[in-house]
Amino acid sequence: MWQQVMSDNDKQVRKNVCSEKQSEDSGIVDSGFLSGNIPSSRDISEDIAEDIVHSRMPEPHIVDRENASVDVSMRIDSGVDLGLSESLNQLSLKNVELNRLEATQGCDSVQLEPELEPIVVKVQEEKRIEPWQLYYIQDQDGDTQLHIAIIQGFLEAAAFSLIKMVPHPCLLDIVNDDGQAPLHLAVLTKQSRIVRRLILGGANPSLRDSRGNTALHLACATSDLAAARALTDPVASIERNYLGSHKKIPALPQNLEQLNYQGETCLHIAAAKNHVDLVRLLLRLGADLEAREGLSGKTVLHIAIENGCHQVVSFLLKECRPCLDTPNYAGLTAYQIAICLDSQLANDLVKFGATPEPLPESDSEGSDVSDEDDVHIPTMSRLEPRIGVRVGIEA
Repeated sequence: MWQQVMSDNDKQVRKNVCSEKQSEDSGIVDSGFLSGNIPSSRDISEDIAEDIVHSRMPEPHIVDRENASVDVSMRIDSGVDLGLSESLNQLSLKNVELNRLEATQGCDSVQLEPELEPIVVKVQEEKRIEPWQLYYIQDQDGDTQLHIAIIQGFLEAAAFSLIKMVPHPCLLDIVNDDGQAPLHLAVLTKQSRIVRRLILGGANPSLRDSRGNTALHLACATSDLAAARALTDPVASIERNYLGSHKKIPALPQNLEQLNYQGETCLHIAAAKNHVDLVRLLLRLGADLEAREGLSGKTVLHIAIENGCHQVVSFLLKECRPCLDTPNYAGLTAYQIAICLDSQLANDLVKFGATPEPLPESDSEGSDVSDEDDVHIPTMSRLEPRIGVRVGIEA
């Protein structure tokens, strides 16, 4: 066999030549397969002898194809089609790091198990509901728990707690379907302590109900002097401990000239109810004595005479000295109204300085009578029988 033909010296020389070739041409990869016919042992020995003479093995790409058939047969097949070389040269690889295991191979410490991070699950917290949100929700009638506590009448402590817990005073002004705020209900139920606590808590005293009445209008209509004082008295130093969260001292009294939807001020209503103490309180607070009612232009004196409020008329004449000859929108003075209703009252007005003017003549006998004049004819006809009272006074 060819292994026996080779001498020991030849083996050593080939070993040196192969090691030198491997160091110089490290880029050539041996696939382990021989292309072409398998050479015989004789051919291999001759090839080795030729390599010894030339001292180095020629590279495959410079082999002379005409003279060396053996060289062609010894060329190593890489398994790659040379026709694809041009298309492969046009390809380029991006420096993308696909696997990071190589980076960890050179490290001394190798992490055997990956570190597991805890999974954090975000749970949406339920929105906390404050107590005042529950108590100040309106029911089907528009009432809050404060409305109901005031209507019940015996839940004063509950009303105080509800007033104290509000974060903003606007909650005290919630109006139900009847147009009533808690302050209106407290006045109508004659609970002056709750009225005062609402004022200290920041409730708006100028808020109107469905008829345009403020809480003070309602206090005058119900002749409730205690509620009127709770609505108008200045805040004392000891009461500042009961102020609401805003800690704002309310400006009292309110606008006393505020009109309801009937054009009435609080003073007009108090005079019509013949409540002297309320009239005195309002005048002391600065109410306008000569303010006119919005619909017919009546003053407080006109209203008191028409409603037969002798106590209020006497108080006005003796302590207030109003203007006695001011006419209303119909042109009637207080004296002209009095001679139609009360002769004694008319005499008293004259004593205090009223001008005894006769009533205006009626145009009811005229041929051209408008519809507007028909409204005043019955009123003037009722005044005719009492005209003699004025004549008797003048005589």
